Order: sequence, then C-alpha cells, then structure tokens
Amino acid sequence: MRFVCELSWEYCVSGFALYQLKMNFLRYYPIAGIAFLVFWVWKKDLFQKFRIQKDFPKRERIIFELKQSAITLIMFCAIAVSVYVLGKLKILHIKTYKDFAEYGLGYAIFSFVLLTIWHETWFYWAHRIMHHRKIYPFIHSVHHRSVNPSPMAAYNFHWVEAFLEGVYVVPALCILPLHFYVFLIHTFYAMIMNIWWHLGYEFFPKGWTT
Repeated sequence: MRFVCELSWEYCVSGFALYQLKMNFLRYYPIAGIAFLVFWVWKKDLFQKFRIQKDFPKRERIIFELKQSAITLIMFCAIAVSVYVLGKLKILHIKTYKDFAEYGLGYAIFSFVLLTIWHETWFYWAHRIMHHRKIYPFIHSVHHRSVNPSPMAAYNFHWVEAFLEGVYVVPALCILPLHFYVFLIHTFYAMIMNIWWHLGYEFFPKGWTT
C-alpha cells in the first residue's frame, strides 16, 4: 500500500491521515488476531504448558483491549500526521530518503539497529516514568488492568501513554537519515515484538532472564 499525493496540500493531509489509519488498523488487528486465533483458540491445548497463567481472561476484558487499542492506533496516526504537516511547513526537517544507494545498504542496516536501540532506550525511561506512584494510577494503570494479557493487550494504552509510546519517532526522523522502508520495517518489528510480549505465554527456559 503506497500513499501518493497529487492534489492540493490540504487534500494531501487528509489523504495521508486516511492512509495512516488504514495502514495502522490493517497491520495491527489482523496480526494480533492471527496470534489470538493460533495461541488462544486453534492450538490452545498444545501451547497450554507454556501459559504464564492457566486461566484465560474474561471476554469483557478482551473486548476492552480491542477498543483501547483503537485509541492507541488513532494516536499513532495523529503523531504521523503532525510530523507530516510540520515537515511540510519546514518546522521539522525530516531526514528520510528513498534511494538505498544514497547511503548504502550497510548504513541502512546500521540505521535500523540504531533506531531500535533508541526505541528501547526511550521505552525504558518512559516506562519508568509512567510507573511513578503519582503518574501510574492515571495513565499506565490502564495497561496493567490486563493482568492476564491477550495479544490484543499489546496496544492497550491510555491515550497519553500511546502518545509517549509513539513520539520517539520524531527526534529519530529529524536526526537520523532513515530510508522510508527501514523506518517502516522498524515500526512493523516493534509491533510484532509487542504482540509477542503480550501473548500470555513464555517460550524461553526459566534461566533465560539471568
């Protein structure tokens, strides 16, 4: 799916917003849904020994996670549109490029690694801040209400947390030259990992964390 802007700037903004919404929703829900169907329905008995908790959450909780994930996806879209508009206005100087030959394949791989490290660093500190006792009850507690998470809990965020989760891309896009597909693959990778972490299963051996 490729977004092409051919008409007025105003049309491009609304077109880009629609493109972002479609891309976000058509990536997240089908993939999280497939993970849910495989691990929670189709092969439920096969993977039961890997369950962190033996019981499964109630239907109402999963529905809440589905709805809350939509808020997160809309916030991610709002961030993308804001970056797009501010870039058009030359307020932000976005350093994405389209030709791999411009920096070489080696740099493209390096930039992916660097962007991933930056994302993990941002997430670590944002997560610590959201666990502060004066902040946690109002924002991060929404995510932790899923004490027995399903794949649908991956994006179960309060809108403020969704903003903090997504805004890391802004300094990265302004500082680091990134090929468009490198950036796209990174966001896809981050989403897949988040869904995996919320499967409710632990596939690594017990001594893995040490």
